[in-house]
Order: sequence, then structure tokens, then C-alpha cells
Amino acid sequence: MKRRRLLLIEAPVGSAIWEIMMPRYHLNIQGGRQTANDDVGVDMPSLEDARQAALSLIRNAGRASAASLYPVKAVVITDEQGKELLTVGGSSG
Repeated sequence: MKRRRLLLIEAPVGSAIWEIMMPRYHLNIQGGRQTANDDVGVDMPSLEDARQAALSLIRNAGRASAASLYPVKAVVITDEQGKELLTVGGSSG
């Protein structure tokens, strides 16, 4: 069974507390013609948070590239169904 992180919305005393499932984003790393698919993903509140995580990966590309056979060129963010949502790095910045 997959464990998912919930985002709890605070509410005044006596009112309902909302539980919202955070979406899961996959940060797939492209290096040249190769792509390392993120099979696990990460729960984040928004696509903007996923973009910031991808930017962090790009900024640390030297370390990531040293540990792999291919240099990190871009990060392709997908949703749980594999739909491409955003590419960070490469020619798209």
C-alpha cells in the first residue's frame, strides 16, 4: 500500500478540518539521449514546488553527473500518469 502525505488545512475551532492529498510529481533526469526515470516520485503541494526541486537538481548537476554515466542536462517533471508537465534546464531553462 502506498503511503501518501496529506496537507492539513487549519480551521477555526468547531469547523471541519480539510485533508487534501498532495499530488505526486516525478523528476526524471535527462542526460544526453538517456533519461533516468523517477519511479518513486515525491509528494509536493504544487507544480511550482516541483519546479523548484528540479532547479535544485540542475544547480547540483555537477555532483549528480559525477555519480552517473551521463551529464545532467534537464529535468522532466511528470505527473503520476506519466504526463509531461514541465521541463527544467536544457533549452527551456
